[in-house]
Amino acid sequence: MTQFAPMLAILGGILLLFGGGDTPGPRPNGDAVAKAFDTYETLWRKHNADAAGKLRSAEITDDTEIREFIAAGQEPMRRVAFEAIAKAEGEALKKWTAEKHAEILEGYSE
Repeated sequence: MTQFAPMLAILGGILLLFGGGDTPGPRPNGDAVAKAFDTYETLWRKHNADAAGKLRSAEITDDTEIREFIAAGQEPMRRVAFEAIAKAEGEALKKWTAEKHAEILEGYSE
């Protein structure tokens, strides 16, 4: 896998230069989706720092163990980050219809 790292780095650079698409513009204050992803990013960065610390301290010593540690943190981070959205959806969809749910989902794309 490591033999592909240089090629993937070059491909990533090319995509950033030429294939990045539109950069999202500023979001309104109170944008629940932006807040959720900001929270998730903060938690993700912290979890990765913790993982690096475990590797450096030799608390974790092999690739399978570190991958499992990283994976185990994903679901709890998402739950915390997206809790406000889940609660809002739950309230809005007490009487679920496909149309109501579609409207909520479309609202996330704005």
